Formats: sequence, C-alpha cells, structure tokens
Amino acid sequence: GDDTYQRILNVLESNDRIPYVSQFGKNEQGEPVLFNFWKDSTNPKGLWRKTTLASYQTESPEWTTVLDVDALAETDGIGWVWKGS
Repeated sequence: GDDTYQRILNVLESNDRIPYVSQFGKNEQGEPVLFNFWKDSTNPKGLWRKTTLASYQTESPEWTTVLDVDALAETDGIGWVWKGS
C-alpha cells in the first residue's frame, strides 16, 4: 500500500545511491572522464554531470554539471526530457 510506495520512493530519491557512470574520453591531463545522469528531488528532470576516475573513486566525488535539464526547461519554457547521450 502507501507504506511500500513511500519506502520505494525514499530509496529512489536517496542521495546515498551509487551513481552509474560511463567513460567518454580523457581530460587534458589524460585522466578518464566519467559521465552520469543524476535525478533527485532537487533535480527531477536531471543533471548530466562529469567527474574524473580518480574523483569518482573517492567517498565524495567532485561533479561538474554539463547540462541542468531543469534549468534548461525553466529558461526555455519547454518541458525537456533527457533521452541519453
């Protein structure tokens, strides 16, 4: 019922999730660059973001936003949806 729905929603919106990444190339220092599409309660449409492999392997990776779909939708007045990279 409602309890199960809320428990599942809490898991899906948790910031404790492990971000799934894909590697696309290397940066200027030759480090692998990893990309992730992240959705949470603050960013329901999602963020496309990137980090290095070294940063990803830490407890608190430093992410750089490549595209904020929520901000783009607000700016354009269009309900953009992420379809992948």
